[in-house]
This record gives sequence, structure tokens and C-alpha cells, in this order.
Amino acid sequence: MGLAAATLAKAAGMTVISTTRNISKIQGLEDHGVDEALLDDGELARKIGGRVNVALQVTGFSNLADTLGSMAPLGVTCLVGVLGEYSDVHSGALISPHPISYIPHSVRLTTRTGLWPGKNEMQTWVTGMEEGIYNMPIDKIFSFEQIGKPCAAEKRMGDWVG
Repeated sequence: MGLAAATLAKAAGMTVISTTRNISKIQGLEDHGVDEALLDDGELARKIGGRVNVALQVTGFSNLADTLGSMAPLGVTCLVGVLGEYSDVHSGALISPHPISYIPHSVRLTTRTGLWPGKNEMQTWVTGMEEGIYNMPIDKIFSFEQIGKPCAAEKRMGDWVG
């Protein structure tokens, strides 16, 4: 989960477990109030042990099985991004192995192709940022001309860009 989503989740009273593939970012996650910051090393299901009720999966198919394995019974994983490696998807072929083969019993998988909040919700977030309720850290800034660079940077550095 990116820090913006984590900030909103904390403001809503949720316990937040946030992950990164870059060990140098663990302290930054903790400094911004996540309850538990973990290195995403492919062992999240073992580390978390089925404690997650809701997961926002932004990396995609490359670690979806690990996220699903972290879910509590009746938990929901929402796949909203595909920033990770996913070679089979580019060719138009089915994802291999197919997610149906590793979705745990009683865990739900859903997706949302766009996270576009309504006008009122967006205004609440903007007002919250203006009033200092939400601390939205900025890691990097890209100009409009550099719009394609965030995903390239993510692949180079192993970081989630958001």
C-alpha cells in the first residue's frame, strides 16, 4: 500500500500494514504512522500469517499469491495496479498460473480499474491535506514531459511509485 492510501486508511481508524521492496524505505513508512512496515521479499504470507482483512494490491500479478496468502478468512483483496512483472499478460495470454489456483478458500478477490472518488470525497481529502490532517509525503516529482518515467523508475529501483 502506498503512503497516500495508508494515510487515508489510518485517518479512517484502520490498522495499516504497509510493504516496500526497498529496505531503505521501511523507516519512512514507520515515520509516517503505519502500524507495521514490512519488506516485501516474497514471504509476506508467512510474516503476516492471515491477519489481513482488506488488502489494496498495487503491484499486480507478480505477488498476488503472496498477498492472498496473507488474508484472514472472508478477507478481501482489491487488485488495483499492475506495476510488477507480468510477462504473460503482455502477450494477451492468460495469467499463468491462473489466480483461481491460488485464491485461498473464503478469501475474496476483486478489482477496480479506476479509483476515482466522487467530488465530495475528493474535496474532503483536499481539505484534509490543506489542514494538515493527512501527511502525504512526496518521494519524487515528475514533470508532464516525464510522465512515462515513474513506471520505468519502479522497475529499476524495485520501489512502488505512487
